[in-house]
Amino acid sequence: MCERRNIASDAFDGAVAWAGLPAHVQARIGAAAVELGVAMALSEHARMPACRAGDEAVERAGELLREAVVGYDGVPEGSWWEGTADAGTFRIPSVVGMVCHACGCSHLDPCPDGCGWASDNLCTACAPGAGVEAAAPLPAGSVVVDGVTRHEPELSETEARAIVRGACRAVSTSELARPVEPVGSHLRELARAIDGMGGEDGDGR
Repeated sequence: MCERRNIASDAFDGAVAWAGLPAHVQARIGAAAVELGVAMALSEHARMPACRAGDEAVERAGELLREAVVGYDGVPEGSWWEGTADAGTFRIPSVVGMVCHACGCSHLDPCPDGCGWASDNLCTACAPGAGVEAAAPLPAGSVVVDGVTRHEPELSETEARAIVRGACRAVSTSELARPVEPVGSHLRELARAIDGMGGEDGDGR
């Protein structure tokens, strides 16, 4: 974890920034982005000597794109960073998703030893006490999908039993269970046991 945090609370929104650029800047950025995309494809798929030229094109097109985006008439500096390089805060591009403001890890770039989310801007490795066990519990009915917390309707006990029972029966009779028949038998037994947990809910099958 870094001693000083320099990540802004708001992400950089490329769509908003693009909409505010004049047409000639959009054209310059678009041309550089297209050339960079083609250069990356050549570098990945082509054999020599095209591969070598593609590698060079990636570097050159990347430089052109950077200059077009953050050059003198590109995206205003204030839209992606404030202050100075040593004491400023930077808005991370929204494409990354959730980012830990303490260490800079993200959903697709977790800490070396693994981590989860203690909050929207703090990973469990940097949370007080560290470790995954330090993660704050999710509110009832909430799930995390691709690093984003979503609220799902809370199921009643009857609905939950019905879903598990149906899943057990579906898997036990599917092609997946045939190579390991004992698994299918155990799942059918589990489905019957769930039926017995609430006689009023069982369908008797």
